[in-house]
Amino acid sequence: MPKKYGINESQYQELFKQQNGKCAICGETETRKNKQGNLWNLPIDHDHKTKKIRGLLCHRCNLVLGFVKDNPTLLQEMIKYLNKNGKKKIQN
Repeated sequence: MPKKYGINESQYQELFKQQNGKCAICGETETRKNKQGNLWNLPIDHDHKTKKIRGLLCHRCNLVLGFVKDNPTLLQEMIKYLNKNGKKKIQN
């Protein structure tokens, strides 16, 4: 358990229990496995400026937030884009 987030194993397990072992965003369990075939722990999501822990996320949702640099405006633009173009077929 990384100490840089300021929580211990017991505190992590409490968060995990509060979230029923599921991602705080998509509500899915972690699917990423290590070389031995065991599921990884849900990553700890935190505000990169304040270091405040926001919750536990699956690897995929954690990556998405990282790629958009926690920018809600960019995420809203992505939602608009999908709503506008998601059901249309792209013409070649």
